[in-house]
Amino acid sequence: MVLNRFLSLISLLISKVLFLLCIEGKNNIPTGGAVIIASNHASFLDPILLGAASRRVLAFVAKEELFCLGLFSKLISSVGAFPIKREALSKSTIRQALRLLREGRALVVFPEGSRSKNGEIGKGESGAVWLAKTTGALIVPSRISGTDKAWGVNSTTVRPYPVKVVFGKPLEFSDLEGEDLGSMSDSLMERIKRL
Repeated sequence: MVLNRFLSLISLLISKVLFLLCIEGKNNIPTGGAVIIASNHASFLDPILLGAASRRVLAFVAKEELFCLGLFSKLISSVGAFPIKREALSKSTIRQALRLLREGRALVVFPEGSRSKNGEIGKGESGAVWLAKTTGALIVPSRISGTDKAWGVNSTTVRPYPVKVVFGKPLEFSDLEGEDLGSMSDSLMERIKRL
């Protein structure tokens, strides 16, 4: 926890200088209880900037390959990341996400599943909505803009570019429109787009 807070502070300071980071709606993140931060995803910078912008310590799902990189693996594990297989959601990942939320933690989920190739917000999978239904966690929709220009999918280097992180009002599962998890996930993605 202490390391996470320290790294978040360092990330915040660097982000303010390098990306002129603008944060809106920080107070929409509840100070306690289970919360799912559901955000769009366009860059490797997104988890770092969400952690820097949040007033809570966040847990993250990261692709399995990142946990094979020695020291980097230890670093991301120490700040709350845990692995996910890109081609299939494993039972251990689901159990870990459920455990964290039942402990009253804050978990970041990128409903799109992978980074946007063109910076546009794509279709979301139903994982975040299912987790909210199963655990009673609140969902805080979040939109990050500018990271696709700072370090997009096809970029090899990070470059200074203004970045904005917006946190929307927290939602209960019942606040989402739709007849099933798929349509409720579409409703969530629409809310993210409107931020």
